[in-house]
Amino acid sequence: TVAKTANRTFAGIGDTVRWTLTVTVPAGVSALIPYVTETLPPGFYFVPNSTVLNGATLRSTPTFNNDRTVIWQLNTIDNSANPNNYVFT
Repeated sequence: TVAKTANRTFAGIGDTVRWTLTVTVPAGVSALIPYVTETLPPGFYFVPNSTVLNGATLRSTPTFNNDRTVIWQLNTIDNSANPNNYVFT
């Protein structure tokens, strides 16, 4: 499952909006090189080097399949025993 929250309800031109995607991978699920995709709303732009995954800044650059869809490729996830959350901010 994926849950999304933002740090503000309203934004003006030039404001930075930081949002969080919490991806929950249930126990017993393994994923080989999974992707997380986020489509930015109209008028929003991705800030390079701004992605944080589970508290650590990602140094890899996401890819884009157009001007508004951001795609992060992750390492293999093996949740054989326990569910895990992956938190993107």
